[in-house]
Amino acid sequence: MKKLINFIIASLLLSSISVYASMLYTPVGSDDLVYGIDSGWNLISGRTFLLLRNEIGFNEVTKRTFFLNPYSKEYGKIEDINYRDFIDDYGSDDNYILNSAVWYFSPEKYEIRLNNEKLIMLKEPIIDFKLFRGWNFISFTDYTSNQEEDSIQLGDCDVELVYYFESQPKIYDWRAIEDFPANSERVGGGFIIKVTNNCNIGLDAKPVPDIPSLPN
Repeated sequence: MKKLINFIIASLLLSSISVYASMLYTPVGSDDLVYGIDSGWNLISGRTFLLLRNEIGFNEVTKRTFFLNPYSKEYGKIEDINYRDFIDDYGSDDNYILNSAVWYFSPEKYEIRLNNEKLIMLKEPIIDFKLFRGWNFISFTDYTSNQEEDSIQLGDCDVELVYYFESQPKIYDWRAIEDFPANSERVGGGFIIKVTNNCNIGLDAKPVPDIPSLPN
């Protein structure tokens, strides 16, 4: 597994392929909204992974997709995710995949054309998602942005760092999100968040107040 992690890091740092950032956009001369996949490594939402799997094929996509184990902080193959012990904390592997982000290696650029149904799925809010101390991978949705009434709740999370992954000519690069929850047009992508405690994030993630103290 260490070889896999080293390979991912080397690919991110040394790639000389000119790429465009994975994000929602409308191609020139078209009215269709698409989500662009770069050639190389992409940090995408679990929902985008499901769309890719349906369009390109189960085996072709899963063999190039990796998740971060929130317990060990090591990468694993997405095809093995339902065998991992941490899945019980999320109820099911489906719940975990829908709200988390994954690494996907694409051999070429690809566009997912989004009809209304697909767009709604990508924008569906995160209701309540468990985070573990250290780094966690999360889906970008409309509700991971600062939109007043529908802003994501940090619950009792003590957020230390937040990054998203953006490509530049000939290199890949992490970009810090300084004002998390931050407004973003990267619905369909993923971000990483580092917390100092085990906690929950989402629309319903409210901090639990202290237990009332005993009378004197």
